[in-house]
Amino acid sequence: MRRYLPVLVSIAFIIALLLFVADYRGMFETKKLLLGSLNKTRSCAHLPNFLQGLEKPIVIDLTQQRFSGIAFLYGKRHHAFYRKDWARFGSFGTYTLDEQGTIFLAPMPFISIKEKTFERQKSLYRIDSDKGVLSLWKTLENVRPSASNPYGIISLVYDCENNALWVGAIDRSDYRKANGRIYRIDKQHAKITQTIKGFDALSLALGRTEDGTITLLAGSAKDGGLYAFRLSSDGTAETPEKLFELPDPKLHIRKIKVIGRNEIIVEAIPFSYALIAQTSKQYRVIYRAQYTPRTGRWNIKHVE
Repeated sequence: MRRYLPVLVSIAFIIALLLFVADYRGMFETKKLLLGSLNKTRSCAHLPNFLQGLEKPIVIDLTQQRFSGIAFLYGKRHHAFYRKDWARFGSFGTYTLDEQGTIFLAPMPFISIKEKTFERQKSLYRIDSDKGVLSLWKTLENVRPSASNPYGIISLVYDCENNALWVGAIDRSDYRKANGRIYRIDKQHAKITQTIKGFDALSLALGRTEDGTITLLAGSAKDGGLYAFRLSSDGTAETPEKLFELPDPKLHIRKIKVIGRNEIIVEAIPFSYALIAQTSKQYRVIYRAQYTPRTGRWNIKHVE
């Protein structure tokens, strides 16, 4: 038996090595994409009418570095268009535009917790396209931020084909468990028409499969993965499919952009449920993810 021991040890080592390699590859690649090839969806976003006449390009600034709340930087020299009354609702983390040029905004606690911080995190805000008036649009009373997790509503995207806003909230979650929700809100009536429980969506975007189906993409605050929810004919979301996970477990997807067929750019940040300022570009890592239908694999490369 002893003379066979080195052979048995060698075989066991080879098997262990193969299992390790398979597991290692699985960290960067996933099984074949069940929902089919993914591509950009039609964007109906329109710049607000009150910005007409400003020199292009126009950039929406939520960094809080020069102005509180929201500002618009325009022209090659980044001149600023800003109204002081926009600062009254605090800072914002992300936005989406509809076909009329209305801007919908999600709040973001910034650096420190103030008296109205928790209350602001449960509401969605809008800027009127014609007059540029910033106001509260809808409050989600079920969202309840706290000192241990000051985040409430944190992500949103507008589905122009179904006239609906998808909104992510993570107020009840912590590093142990995801208790977040994704809400589908009918824009015309500001009414919640679907609630997806148990998912912490740090970012949201839209894509389209090869059969024309719109897909909701969500970056998870828990595992750094990108998930896809196929939308049914009525615009509601089905069970999600995990597309891939970032190679760095400390990073989570904060911004998603489908740039072409089976090609996605994501911006990732280190994220915990504690309040730290991670909104500036110095914290962001950019990845390009490309899917190969022939192999059923995602290739993820660090860009910046």
